[in-house]
Amino acid sequence: MLAAPNVANPPRILLADDDGGVRTSLAANLQIEGYDVIEAPDGARALELVQREPFDLVLSDVVMPELNGVEVLKGVKALHPQMPVVLISAFVSESLVSTAVAEGLYAMLYKPVGIPQVLRTVSRALTRRVLLVVDDAAPYLDSLAASLRALGFIVETAGDGEQALEIAKRSGVDACVLDLVLPPPGGIEVCRALQKLDREIDIIGITGSSDPNLLRSITREGVPVCLRKPFDVRDLLFALVKARSASLRMRS
Repeated sequence: MLAAPNVANPPRILLADDDGGVRTSLAANLQIEGYDVIEAPDGARALELVQREPFDLVLSDVVMPELNGVEVLKGVKALHPQMPVVLISAFVSESLVSTAVAEGLYAMLYKPVGIPQVLRTVSRALTRRVLLVVDDAAPYLDSLAASLRALGFIVETAGDGEQALEIAKRSGVDACVLDLVLPPPGGIEVCRALQKLDREIDIIGITGSSDPNLLRSITREGVPVCLRKPFDVRDLLFALVKARSASLRMRS
């Protein structure tokens, strides 16, 4: 179910696309849902608007004149690190995707994209802001959380499954980075409990274990990615964008 915008104070969305027909269609559908939409015909105009007006989210095409969508993303994140940015494109090179992910991209939607998927992505980006990181190794947990916060993520941390579930009950958790080797209940049990509590939370497994049974177990729970420690934070960012984009596509 999509979260309804606050009618008295609707979220402001900056929509950037050089195709006037596409832009008009997207803007109309977003406005029907109750959002306040400001349009920009190119990347340079989009960045100019972000510099002087408040917005809650930026939705941008990638291929545009003057500044492309990834350059808009970089400019937005330099000014407002926590503002979600969603990019739409028919085709994006691997290097461009890599740059976008490193800059804090929320989701990449690929054309042809349906209006329901766009609306769900926007709603989720605006209402589910928390990235939950669960690991019982306190120094590692603190280090990973600090790296993610430096990239603009709103991070909450938990050292065990019980604490993780309490956070998930009270916060709008978007995704959970879950260590599979935890004190009882273990990581697999915590994964199941989180999915039972809220099926829309995307879960990324992490582990220092090489036990193939553990990896098979988390795969059977529907978790698409499990990263082996130590991993580069960029690998985690790729996993988050991939999981989020896939789940949004399936649920739309």
